Amino acid sequence: MAENLISWPDYFPKGCPPDTARRDEVVVYRGIRNNNKVTAEDFIPLKILQPRRKFKGEDNCNACGISVFKDIKDLIKKRKSLPALKKKYPYIAIGTIKRNHGLILETYGGSHITWWVKPGVEPHTFFEVYMEDESNE
Repeated sequence: MAENLISWPDYFPKGCPPDTARRDEVVVYRGIRNNNKVTAEDFIPLKILQPRRKFKGEDNCNACGISVFKDIKDLIKKRKSLPALKKKYPYIAIGTIKRNHGLILETYGGSHITWWVKPGVEPHTFFEVYMEDESNE
């Protein structure tokens, strides 16, 4: 499989990304920090942001990826359920993941996707600020 040719970072656990992950092209949304521009810091995996945190099971692999959503409503709903997430990432960006950008897999239900970004790909260069989440529901 071509996926095996990708040299993933050393912090990825064995078998990560899972065999069920695939290359695909999909428009997705992601929470970001700044309304002026999307930055590389908006795409740092939890495994790097929280190096001392112990992730278990599939979360250990998913933490090496980036959380994105196919449906903006699901992202807004998730941020409502986790106020700290909305506070840290008050804006929303949109971008298109292409087949050569890494591997994706639907995880955690709804339209949530874990995206394992291929080394060398710079997501901030093809995402743009979409909106501020102003919902008060």
